[in-house]
Amino acid sequence: MIRFVPQSISLFVAADFALLGYSAYEFANWEIPAAITLASAALGLAVILRVYYSYGHSMLLALDAHTFDDQFADRLCLMLGGAFLVLPGVFTDLFGLILLLAPFRRLFIKIITEFI
Repeated sequence: MIRFVPQSISLFVAADFALLGYSAYEFANWEIPAAITLASAALGLAVILRVYYSYGHSMLLALDAHTFDDQFADRLCLMLGGAFLVLPGVFTDLFGLILLLAPFRRLFIKIITEFI
C-alpha cells in the first residue's frame, strides 16, 4: 500500500517556484503573480498538513480495512483541494478553493460516486 508522505509536497512547491521564475522572466510586473502563487501554495500545504495530522491515522485505518464512508470522502476531498492549491495555475487554484467549501465537496462526492 502506498502511504501519503507530506514531505513529497516539496516537489509541488518547487514547481511553484519554477512558475515564479518563468513569470519573472516573461512579465515585467511579477510581484502579484508571485504573491498569489505563494499564498495559494501556503494555503494548500496548510490544508493538507492539517487534515493529515488530524485525521491521517483514521484515514489509513479506513484504507487498510476498505471501509470508506462520507467522512473519509470529505477528508480526501479536502486533501485533494489542498493539492490543487499547491499546484501552480489559475484553474487548479479555483478548483482547489471550490473543494474547500463544504457544499461543493458534497456535490463533487455525489458526482464521483455516481460514476464509480
